[in-house]
Amino acid sequence: MRNYVVPTGEIKLAAKAGFLSKRLWQKYYIKGHRSWKFKRWNSFVERGLFRTYGTRGDDYLTLNMKSEIVRNIVGNDISHPPIAYQIFHDEMVLEIVLGLVRDKKIRNYYLEPELKRDPLGFGLTGSQKIPDAIAITETGKFAIEVELSRKNSRRYTKALESYALSNIFDEVYFLSNSPKIKSNIEAVARSINYPQNRRPLRFGLISA
Repeated sequence: MRNYVVPTGEIKLAAKAGFLSKRLWQKYYIKGHRSWKFKRWNSFVERGLFRTYGTRGDDYLTLNMKSEIVRNIVGNDISHPPIAYQIFHDEMVLEIVLGLVRDKKIRNYYLEPELKRDPLGFGLTGSQKIPDAIAITETGKFAIEVELSRKNSRRYTKALESYALSNIFDEVYFLSNSPKIKSNIEAVARSINYPQNRRPLRFGLISA
């Protein structure tokens, strides 16, 4: 019988994100026959390493923090799972950064859940906007914000004012699924005279 291989990469990913998505796991982490993928995914729960997330079946898993194997790999550095209505957004953020890693466009990244666990450790003060993700390249540090729904202008104003005053990031990327959201953010940036030359805002459209 083949010896069981502990899914170290998957455990570390779930510790960062707060969950493990079957869809992204199949896209970025596993290759092979469908039956092998099925057995491998089911083994995560059967071995006591993961638990199913709420009522969403086994499409999303969270770490079993009582597992000795999990504790040996990530210790106490485990992010809380997102609340139910937030998981689609967080899965989109994770898909974006995993794609950037795969394409070798970034060399490291941090996600909002782990940033919230230790904001000062990442140079974020209590008043600093915590981005959805931080991407690290050879040339700089970039904030990533994924906007899948329209927010009121006050929230965009608060976020942009925070980034305008920050010395942490070289650029800020707003990725949205709607040109209207992009236009709204640009309008707010103009209204507060956002320092585009000092900390550029970049925009991109995503499918969601």
